[in-house]
Order: sequence, then structure tokens, then C-alpha cells
Amino acid sequence: EQAQVLPPANSGRLGLALNYSVFFNEVLGNASDAIALARKTIDEASADLANHDEAMQNDSIQILQLLQDNLNLWNSGGSGADGTAVEDL
Repeated sequence: EQAQVLPPANSGRLGLALNYSVFFNEVLGNASDAIALARKTIDEASADLANHDEAMQNDSIQILQLLQDNLNLWNSGGSGADGTAVEDL
């Protein structure tokens, strides 16, 4: 509920959504809720991004990229149990 007070592209709100979606995936093992939250957050924030100044946009874009990276990883069935992939050297 309280997240609704902040605009969708607010960097604080985006950071909370990022952390919460990772919690869903890594701690609860619930990838479907993690994916749904990340997708909803990206959609809402993308529509609201133009309503903010350049500094806020830059911060928000960085967090949106992290959300998108996680979303891509989770949708592809990434190999890391904690949401990270390890590659052999």
C-alpha cells in the first residue's frame, strides 16, 4: 500500500521492488511472483519515467536495467539458485 504513495519511476520505489522480487525468487523460491512483480514494476515505471527530472531518470533507468536483467534470467531458467549465473573460466 505505502509503495503507491511514491510515483512508479521513483528510484526508492524501484529499489524496493528490485529487492522484493529477488526475495521472492531466492528466499521463497517463488519465481512466478518474482517475474510478475518485476514485469509490473518495469511496465509502470517505463510509462512514468518522462515525468521526472534527468537525475531521477538516470537513477531509475539503472534500477530498471537490473530488474530487466533479473527478469531475463528468471524467464530463461538461469542456472544460479540465487539469481546469479557462474561461468567456468
